[in-house]
Amino acid sequence: MDLETAKYIIDHYSKLLSVDENMALKHFRHQLTLENTEPEKREKLTSSYKKIGWITDDKTVVDLLNDGIEAFELNAAQKILANYADKVFLNICPKCQKLVRTPSAKQCRYCYFDWHYNIQAQFNVEDCFPIANRQFFLLGQITEGIAKRGYLINLNPFTIDKKPIIETVETVRKQNWQGIAIGINNLTATEKDLIKHNIRSGKELIVFKA
Repeated sequence: MDLETAKYIIDHYSKLLSVDENMALKHFRHQLTLENTEPEKREKLTSSYKKIGWITDDKTVVDLLNDGIEAFELNAAQKILANYADKVFLNICPKCQKLVRTPSAKQCRYCYFDWHYNIQAQFNVEDCFPIANRQFFLLGQITEGIAKRGYLINLNPFTIDKKPIIETVETVRKQNWQGIAIGINNLTATEKDLIKHNIRSGKELIVFKA
């Protein structure tokens, strides 16, 4: 995990921190304030902060910061993901695949891609295949929402600037696996190759209404 992701998790999911971790974070932030306070006022302010619980002498809490704030944030964020993965939404830009500023953001601060459209589902692509005289099929799992015929699917994660109409949605079962196949049209041979060559890394596609 990189530091940017850790800070995102800490900033937006701090309620999932332990009591000691929350106190350590509060302690660190208010200690910064004290360090920037004029010396003659610092002692009185320190006493006030201790009384209201903004800083602490608890060794268990203070020791969490022994390796610095960045190490603390990385460790705490990794614990949150390990214990509460289902409660954390890493909001990834559909176009450049970078983490955006907040879980509810709909515009990327890096590539400025805007996705303020009517999102219906998120589809994790695992495979693809063409069927003669039919559509090009994307095979995978709906991780959130519902995909229906007539909705659009955003192919920007494959560096394809297209949002084709979903022509079919079919349930697929093979061996011990079950998922859905989304059929689309109007792809060039080059675009199909792009999808085929990038499919192994896994892509989260957004399904939305026109």
